[in-house]
Amino acid sequence: MSSTVTELHFEIRTNADWMQPFTIYDYDAALNQRTLHDFGGESLRMQVKGPIANRVIPTAVSLDLSTTNGLLMVGNDPTQGKFSINLSGANPQLNAMAQGEYVGDMLIFGANGSITPLFIARVRVHLGETVPQSS
Repeated sequence: MSSTVTELHFEIRTNADWMQPFTIYDYDAALNQRTLHDFGGESLRMQVKGPIANRVIPTAVSLDLSTTNGLLMVGNDPTQGKFSINLSGANPQLNAMAQGEYVGDMLIFGANGSITPLFIARVRVHLGETVPQSS
């Protein structure tokens, strides 16, 4: 896993699905090449906080995404470096968010207790026009 942490920017609506796939690579210095990250035995979590006001990030979590709660999903084969954000537009956490700028960080929790930052997320939330109906 690279020691460089990337910042990614997202724009989402409170009444729309947020489905975002990712493919993560590691750099193998011995082979001098990128290899697909192996998520075997690992879990992922991103806590999104905000809205940011006067450059102050609130401590309260507005949106909690994890492999435990199913809002982050690792691909069928964890050795292929794939995971995705899978958030329904009817999600109560999403629909409770106010319009504004939010920030969070995606973390990988290793089976050995390690915590590795994957990326920083800047999330701009727009209010949806229609309240979705739960099915």
